[in-house]
Amino acid sequence: MGRSTISNAVREVRPLLAARGFAVRDRPGIRLRTLESLFAYADAQGVELRIDGTEV
Repeated sequence: MGRSTISNAVREVRPLLAARGFAVRDRPGIRLRTLESLFAYADAQGVELRIDGTEV
């Protein structure tokens, strides 16, 4: 499988994941649909976020 094939698959899947939102483990009713909602949830729960800036 080539790099362009994987890139194409990621391009197709990413919008589907974003539209559905990201589930929070052990909290089935919570979906984080935006970066702002992620930060708000983390702040409310006392969660420290770390961002990995490694280029893939």
